[in-house]
Amino acid sequence: IADLTFNGQVLRSVTGDTLTVFLLVLAIYFVMAYTITLGMKWLERRAAASIGLGKLPSQPEVIRLEPV
Repeated sequence: IADLTFNGQVLRSVTGDTLTVFLLVLAIYFVMAYTITLGMKWLERRAAASIGLGKLPSQPEVIRLEPV
């Protein structure tokens, strides 16, 4: 990730186009983060299913204050 920023700075110094270069770096970061997020959600569902938890609880079910 640091290499991507460094290469963006090098490209900016060569081309002189700051906005375009850093928008491109931002887009690449976003795609990487989104891909990792989707992959982790898939792994969580797969791990939960393999240990018998089935469907993971939603946010309101997790923070419910009333006894079960």
